[in-house]
Amino acid sequence: MWPCGHVAIVIPLSFSLLIPLLIYLSQKTQGSRDNRVDYGGGMLESYFMCLHLQVHSIVWSGDDSRLVSCGMEGAVYEWNTLTSKRESESVLKSCSYTGVTVSPDAKTIFAVGTDGTLTEIQDCQILHEVPAEDVAYTTVTMSRSGRTLFTGTSIGTIRAIKYPLSIQKDWIEYQAHSSPVTKMVITFDDQYLLTVSEDCCLLIWKIIDKEVHGLKRDKEITYAEEILITKSDLEEKVQT
Repeated sequence: MWPCGHVAIVIPLSFSLLIPLLIYLSQKTQGSRDNRVDYGGGMLESYFMCLHLQVHSIVWSGDDSRLVSCGMEGAVYEWNTLTSKRESESVLKSCSYTGVTVSPDAKTIFAVGTDGTLTEIQDCQILHEVPAEDVAYTTVTMSRSGRTLFTGTSIGTIRAIKYPLSIQKDWIEYQAHSSPVTKMVITFDDQYLLTVSEDCCLLIWKIIDKEVHGLKRDKEITYAEEILITKSDLEEKVQT
């Protein structure tokens, strides 16, 4: 999703420029498990394979200076996007991580995986682990305010977990999908949570925090006049 809101890789360019750009994106992202646009909107990051193992999730830090990834080998890596070097890692070989997110200040990483826990990581050390009890966590994201973590589960539910984490059960659970939740993302203004699942449904949730107001836009967003077309129409246009 583009940083400005409910846009799924939609580029407001003239039609003559849109066609080659869409073809380029289609070719470069085929086979990718995860695609993330940075907060500045200038880079699209795709992960395919790393160390011969699948990378399940990637996330940008708020200032785009860090990129965090996790995968099947049980490792969570933090990368410096300016130097392209790995700066930290946390490895738990008994767990295959499926989701990762980072705090607004980029100091704390949260990961979920097959070990059935929500793991809080800081300076390569595990600080807290929150068991999922009778389900498995599949994906995770954090609000821009840093007050709430949202997790998806293997039975299609969404959990809103207060932060800082508590050793006791301190969350609200909502039934959302009929299959495991695969990805989720929060809009830049903390107003909406978007979730997708293996049931092929995209759900949009309104986030209501009585103690914190969402970020206000500097000005009203103007809507683009471009019209999306199907892949078949695009291919026909290219051929003619």
